[in-house]
Amino acid sequence: MDFGLLPSTASGSRFVSLAEQHAVDFATRADQHDREGSFPFENIEAMQRSWAAWVLSPSTTPFLASTG
Repeated sequence: MDFGLLPSTASGSRFVSLAEQHAVDFATRADQHDREGSFPFENIEAMQRSWAAWVLSPSTTPFLASTG
């Protein structure tokens, strides 16, 4: 089953591209964090720098804010 993101807007396409870039970057450190039992703080920082965390925040996303 394919769970790929299929955006329907230009801004959605930009977000999907950003998410895919983060996924590739995060995967480079996943094994290390699993072995060490450590939290991937650098992943959160990367999302903050790219605004991905802002986009995903329930307080700034009207749909999520109204349902969460």
